Amino acid sequence: MNFLSLDGEWSRAVAAGLALFIVLGLLAAGFALSAGGSPEEAREAVEEVVEEEAVGRNDRPATVWAGPLRLPTDNVALFKENGAPQFYQYVNRHFEGQSSQPWEAGQYGFVRTPVRTEEMGVVYTRFHEGIDIRATQRDGRGEPRDTVRATDDGTVAYINESAPASNYGKYVVVEHEWKGTPYYSLYAHLSEPYVETGERVRQGAPLGRMGYTGAGLDKQRAHMHFELNVLINDHFQQWIDKHFGGNPHGVYSGLNMRGFDPASYLEALRDDPDLTPAKFLTGLDPYYKIAFPRNGPLDVLRRYPWMRPSVGDSTVAASAPSWEMSFTRGGFPLKVEPYSRELSGPTVTMSAPPEVPDGVSCMHLTYEHLKGATPNCTLAPRGRRYIDLITIQGPGESGSRRAW
Repeated sequence: MNFLSLDGEWSRAVAAGLALFIVLGLLAAGFALSAGGSPEEAREAVEEVVEEEAVGRNDRPATVWAGPLRLPTDNVALFKENGAPQFYQYVNRHFEGQSSQPWEAGQYGFVRTPVRTEEMGVVYTRFHEGIDIRATQRDGRGEPRDTVRATDDGTVAYINESAPASNYGKYVVVEHEWKGTPYYSLYAHLSEPYVETGERVRQGAPLGRMGYTGAGLDKQRAHMHFELNVLINDHFQQWIDKHFGGNPHGVYSGLNMRGFDPASYLEALRDDPDLTPAKFLTGLDPYYKIAFPRNGPLDVLRRYPWMRPSVGDSTVAASAPSWEMSFTRGGFPLKVEPYSRELSGPTVTMSAPPEVPDGVSCMHLTYEHLKGATPNCTLAPRGRRYIDLITIQGPGESGSRRAW
């Protein structure tokens, strides 16, 4: 029973009790800070009081914190029961003669551009690499006023201040060192950034104000697009010059950062505050695999040790002529293993999980990295460019037997 929905004295009594616990939490935070404690200790003091208040109610209060991280705005509906429609920003969809505004399209993953197929019914074919968080505050003109904040301590790695220069509009990238490994949070569609490149920021520090800069947005759909990423290759400029030319964003282009599901990770942290990104990501199942010749070190393996080969005998990895890399459906790299066959170029070794029926368009399933139909998918041009990004090396590295 939700006592907050009752009228009369019960409602007022419960409301007073909640207010008391909030006050106690704030007092606890104040004592922690006045005693020389850190902001983290103050936060823990508040959470401890609020959690104690929740005991016996079979629920958990929604806060901006998820274990050691925090949500990037003050919208906490993600952690409320049935709160997803208030957390995710909807899109305007027109499909099969029907118009709708599904909030589900603000989630991470294949949530956009539905296509009806004979084999699997409706398949969503467009991949969304982050989450879109709705505004909770607007001024009298309807302009969003939400402050965008750092999910954790870090260094501002890059700021794009030119809205037309990216589909993300104005965005900020913060580099975090988690267990000695670099990860990158991205905050997009900002109205204005508040920080400078190279600036050290604390968790919760204001990074900018929510806006609607970038492609396909208007004031009504103003939101903040949030990503948690790995960086693919330090030699990204070589790759962009080879395939496209022109790159105003350095290595912090969206083409060189691959995101994992931030909402799932933040929710998992609520249950296990010690869950590292590496442990979370190594628990994901591969969707497809690609093998390619071993021509030199892979920069992504140097940066992310948890992707490295798991074989016990290092001589096996050292002598293998090829690598096999596994990916999620959205193309996030999960693992590299030695591959015993000599290859002249990249080849698909696993098209899709066994539960996917035969005859489904591989383009629909894999962010256009594969083409053909299951189970006989082959690399599409986009997929070939992606493997080239993963494998491109710096001067003097080609042909090296080093793995990373």
